Amino acid sequence: ELYDVAGKLLAHNDNWADDSATATLLAQSFSETGAFDQMTLAGKAVDTWPLGSKDAAILIILPAGNYTAHIKSKTTGQSGTAMVEVYDADQSKTDSTLVNISTLCDVKSPDANIVAGFITKGNLRRVLIRGGGPALASFGVTPLLANPAVLLQDAKTGLDISSNDDWGTDAAVRTALRAAFVSTGAFDFYNGATLWADNSKDSAFTITLTGGAYTATLSGSNTTTGRAIIEIYDHP
Repeated sequence: ELYDVAGKLLAHNDNWADDSATATLLAQSFSETGAFDQMTLAGKAVDTWPLGSKDAAILIILPAGNYTAHIKSKTTGQSGTAMVEVYDADQSKTDSTLVNISTLCDVKSPDANIVAGFITKGNLRRVLIRGGGPALASFGVTPLLANPAVLLQDAKTGLDISSNDDWGTDAAVRTALRAAFVSTGAFDFYNGATLWADNSKDSAFTITLTGGAYTATLSGSNTTTGRAIIEIYDHP
């Protein structure tokens, strides 16, 4: 389900290939955006999004703004691991672009972390990555992840690239990060109060990356658990 900032339902899907015409458009979009729809098993290509699967997909044109995608089970009481993906399906346009993705989830155990994958194109791309737990308190989110930590890895090699735990420990870095919050539009204030206190246990860093695929993993430092948000911003 896709909602706008006012909570209005804009689109929804259950079973992406139920309509053959829509399935054709979506399959074309998978190919054009680089969205994975095949994998190799035992040397053979296997469709990961076969016709008739119960996966869901939406292709939609949106004006500039903030949006929320919800994924849920159609079967009451059913649970499991799932993935939400967002792709810029019209990269030829210069008047609008995808500038931020974020995911709000629960870190339920030391092994149940939040993983956000993203792809950059071009030679160099600067991004802001944040893991917020205490910063969500003013929004009434409970139970909060008291001490989030973020690890950035190369998705292809699995090599660690950068990490952060407690964003505000260095004054100079903290000042630079606050400037990055402003330039990217990352939320920092709510009802006149700062959400990212200098001594908070939230995590954040900026980094310049070459074109490629990356994963940012948010975990609970010192085995803490709770609800947290991982965010990735295009940093101009």
